[in-house]
Amino acid sequence: MQTTLWSQCSATNGAMMREETQCGDEPGLSLRGHGWRFAVGILLIIGGYAAWPFIPAAFQADLQPAAKSVLTGLLGATPFLTKVMAVALMGRPAYELFKRNVWNYVRVRIARS
Repeated sequence: MQTTLWSQCSATNGAMMREETQCGDEPGLSLRGHGWRFAVGILLIIGGYAAWPFIPAAFQADLQPAAKSVLTGLLGATPFLTKVMAVALMGRPAYELFKRNVWNYVRVRIARS
């Protein structure tokens, strides 16, 4: 019988693991099982910031003041809302992995300059 990561985790912990990625050196820091959800979540996070350049256009549009307020507020909150949707879609472990990798990249770039 072939030993898999799942069976090793189950045997060593003595209980069924909820996720396969929870057994290892860094729990929950693997992309295994996230697939397309991870990619769509990243697109949501990055794409959310694409709404900000449209705020001046919405402000200058020929709309009633109340509609302008709602539209600019919605465009301003889009990055936050898309992050919430991305975490819901990706799952917390995949979002933490993404966040850790981005901050590591930024730290390396700052250290080199």
